[in-house]
Amino acid sequence: MAIAAAVQGVGIAFWAEELVRPLIDAGKLVPLLDERCATFPGWFLCYQKQRHTSPAVHAFFDFLRHADAGQTRSGD
Repeated sequence: MAIAAAVQGVGIAFWAEELVRPLIDAGKLVPLLDERCATFPGWFLCYQKQRHTSPAVHAFFDFLRHADAGQTRSGD
């Protein structure tokens, strides 16, 4: 919704560049504070350490680890 509002000129959006880059390249959005925004360092997950973490949670961790080609961090 935030991106749609920004494209329609009724708001601004703070979003990952790779998701809005096509809209910027098409001239539908313009970056604001480009030099002041930190780059996304990757995912940082916080969770309660348990003796038995479910296979679904492990699968999610693995997905995030591989999604950013080594740029993710996990607390396990």
